[in-house]
Amino acid sequence: MRSRRDRSPLTVAAVAVMAGAGLLGLGVVLLLDGAGAADEWAGVMSACVAVLGGSATLIGRLRRDDDTGDETERARRLDWLAARMGDHCTTEEEQRRLLDPYPLPVTWHTLGPPHSDHWSVIRQGAGDTPLRLDGTLDDLHRVVSATVPTGRLVVLGGPGSGKTSLVVRLARACLAARASGAGPVPVILRLSTWDPAARTLRRWITEQVELDYGVGGVTWDAELLPVLDGLDEMPPAARGAALRAVNSTFAPGLSLVVTSRGAEYHEAVRDADVLTGAAVIELDPLTPGVIRDYLATATRSDRGAAWDEVFDRMSGEPEGLLARTLSTPLNLSLTRLTYADGPGDPGLLLRLSGTAALRGHLLDQLISVLYPDVPDPAAGTRAWTLRDAHRWLSFLARHLHRRDAYDLPWWELARAVPLRARMPIWAVVAAVVFAAANVLVGLPWQLTGPDPAAGVLSDLRWGAGGGLLMGAVNSLWTPLFPRAPRLYRCTVRRTGRPLWWRLCRALGSGLWRGATDGARSGVPVTFIVLAIVALAAPEPGPAGHAELFAVAALHAFLFGFTCGFVYGLAVGFAAEFVTMFHDVELGQGRLPDEVLRADRVWTLVTALAGGLVTAAVTLLFLAVVFSFGETRDWRLITSAAARLGVAGGLAACLATASTQFLLARMALSVAGRMPWHAMAFLQDGVRRGALRQVGGAFQFRHALLRDRLAGVPAPAALENSQSFLK
Repeated sequence: MRSRRDRSPLTVAAVAVMAGAGLLGLGVVLLLDGAGAADEWAGVMSACVAVLGGSATLIGRLRRDDDTGDETERARRLDWLAARMGDHCTTEEEQRRLLDPYPLPVTWHTLGPPHSDHWSVIRQGAGDTPLRLDGTLDDLHRVVSATVPTGRLVVLGGPGSGKTSLVVRLARACLAARASGAGPVPVILRLSTWDPAARTLRRWITEQVELDYGVGGVTWDAELLPVLDGLDEMPPAARGAALRAVNSTFAPGLSLVVTSRGAEYHEAVRDADVLTGAAVIELDPLTPGVIRDYLATATRSDRGAAWDEVFDRMSGEPEGLLARTLSTPLNLSLTRLTYADGPGDPGLLLRLSGTAALRGHLLDQLISVLYPDVPDPAAGTRAWTLRDAHRWLSFLARHLHRRDAYDLPWWELARAVPLRARMPIWAVVAAVVFAAANVLVGLPWQLTGPDPAAGVLSDLRWGAGGGLLMGAVNSLWTPLFPRAPRLYRCTVRRTGRPLWWRLCRALGSGLWRGATDGARSGVPVTFIVLAIVALAAPEPGPAGHAELFAVAALHAFLFGFTCGFVYGLAVGFAAEFVTMFHDVELGQGRLPDEVLRADRVWTLVTALAGGLVTAAVTLLFLAVVFSFGETRDWRLITSAAARLGVAGGLAACLATASTQFLLARMALSVAGRMPWHAMAFLQDGVRRGALRQVGGAFQFRHALLRDRLAGVPAPAALENSQSFLK
């Protein structure tokens, strides 16, 4: 299923552009042909608006999932989601080494009001006696499923306190309970991907489950347990809105778990309110005894004596700097990687002063351990040097920090290219490709013309100029509409709905997609044509340059809009009957490089379709609009159609995810910001443990690692504090 998308500001802008173009067209017609002709055109445009409005109404009534009422299909999707969640938990356990040598015995204590809701609300009217939720690692499932009547829980903890690892353990327990015949399917979702102002909570859950786990059509009910990880990773202005949105969905049977750092959660509570019906727990620091046992077990027996001095310090100063620093699972795991698995001397930890210095030292050593200058020949991966890996990871960290983001979808890597570099590189590449294609396509007409050499040079000049403009506009316009790649397959969709219902739904979807795609293609075409008109500087008409630019803008927008409309209408209509033109889930356990290869195939299909549609629309415009009432020069018409068809195919190719990724690789590798084999580097970072992957997005192993590589100082609130609740 493909859920309906929320109306975004860009969609509203597209509608405004269409309305503006219509007013511009009426003005031009009024200027050239008088008020009578303007009235006729106004009637035509009113009819078009009525058709689009009717299609929107049609979509609102008919564009619902075909099989939401099919319980068998829903059960199959939930089973599929459970399998995907099991794979996700396995990946997290392996990458984070959560089970090696054994899971850390994380504990927590209960926080009552004012940190949580009133106990009477949490207990659903069964009194106001406080619940005792204190527990350890494997007790969390019992707390959520049995102890808290509402099934709503907030897990608070400081940076690196093990919140994400704990919810992975919770998901494992929920899956085990479901396999035994009872319990909902857990699904871990990153709150950093949700914008409460753009999407409702329910719609975001449905769409994000499809994007991260490849299962479409899953809705939030009693059979689904959303685990919303990282409230603190949302922009500050969005946290309060997120709590208000979650509270608006409060209903019996709708359980959920939210994780956050303490300070950010309390700030959001002050801005909004506590999470309705939710109990709150706070993770405890690890004790010196737990730290000592874990490091001793993880270290080879012949190196155990290296820890004696460290263990003596922690035993003598259980509240000291070293014990406080290693009391977080993240710092403990970093210490284990650096000194228990590596040859380093743990005694160095005793000579560092301050929590920030200790944590910074461990984060710095992590990259050195993960990227040794002498690579492991048995690893079978590329040999990235420590210096190169550190430089590339630091660049990605600075990029994500500037955007206040934690996720890096590979198809949005172009956003990491500064505009001052993106525009010329995109423009030059498009100019070279379009010039060569324009010359090749025009050869049949030029070789039979009066002056082939001059004709070829003209094609080369216009191809290079048009490519420069097309690439420059694409570098500005396409990032506004980043398209996630999809795996396409051609199969017939059978829904069981009546044919008339499916035809109406297909028509409504086609008209709406045609209108939006038309607006998205009409605007850049208008900019390109206006730039060509300005550079060519033809003789203005009787009304001067204003008339010239107005007429050019109107015709350019109509041409671009028609191309996009025809393409969108065909794709939207066909999506009801075949899945080739329907977005198929991104996840399904496929690696990003597999999705990238599939998107490259789709790029070729899109370029071919865009070229054919543009050529057909060009024939229509030249044969009907511009040559109406005159003797048609079919040689000129077919030549122009072929050339513009190539331009349309190139424009469609430039808009795909794989092409944008290719251009970003080219730009960043030339600048030394990323290797040419960027995808291999990102996936290798996941294998080594510097990065983690969720769906098609890459993340740093921890937000603290991102900030360290980006050169961001740690917040002062993290210094010298025993409690994780800050």
